[in-house]
Amino acid sequence: MLADLCIGFPYFQAVKRIESVEASLVDALKQMSDTLKAGSTYESSLREIVVSGHGPLQTGFAQVVRKLEEGENFETAMKSFADSVDSTLVKRTVSLVVESVRSGAGLAEVLDDIAEDLRAMQRINRERKSSTLMQSMLLVTAAAFVAPLIFGFVSTILGVLSGAAAGSVPAEVLAQSVQATALISLLIEAYLFIEILATSVMVSLMREGRPGKSIIYLPILLFIAFGVYALSKALGKALIGGIV
Repeated sequence: MLADLCIGFPYFQAVKRIESVEASLVDALKQMSDTLKAGSTYESSLREIVVSGHGPLQTGFAQVVRKLEEGENFETAMKSFADSVDSTLVKRTVSLVVESVRSGAGLAEVLDDIAEDLRAMQRINRERKSSTLMQSMLLVTAAAFVAPLIFGFVSTILGVLSGAAAGSVPAEVLAQSVQATALISLLIEAYLFIEILATSVMVSLMREGRPGKSIIYLPILLFIAFGVYALSKALGKALIGGIV
């Protein structure tokens, strides 16, 4: 779990940066289009975005402007920015912008079209997240709460039964019983891990459309599931101990 947290947290930060850039892209493209329609150059429109501020996108475009001032051409500077973001959406957008500049097409109109397409895509993503919320909550509840709770009680009952039989069975049988109980507990924990892994992938696919994002959900769900499992075992021991 600790290893997954060490991997998942940097990945989470990188994903948040990419999402922030993608979310700001629509407004930035519209602003560039308006600036170009007013008669400015694409370099001036990039400077306008840097001045206006669009989070991580502002930082990326500031690097593009600096490279242009250093003499680098527009295509190379923009592709370098796209590579630094590592987003398929940003790379496709930059590719369309570069191609329109290369072919001499009206960049302002191209930017408007791209912005509208991106806005429609973002709306679809929001609708997908909204429509799959209940299904995701059901999966998380079953995997991270219900299953660990049940298995915690089962593990406790097995341990109590094994201990209760300690004085009435031969030592060899008792040793086999202890080994079987330990094996069952190990299998339960392995099952919980596999279940949480599968749930993380399914929730990631349903809400994000990207199985790779399961690495964000996995450490959180593992922490919850094994926390509930431990509490369930402790509660089971307290209840059964009180009865016995």
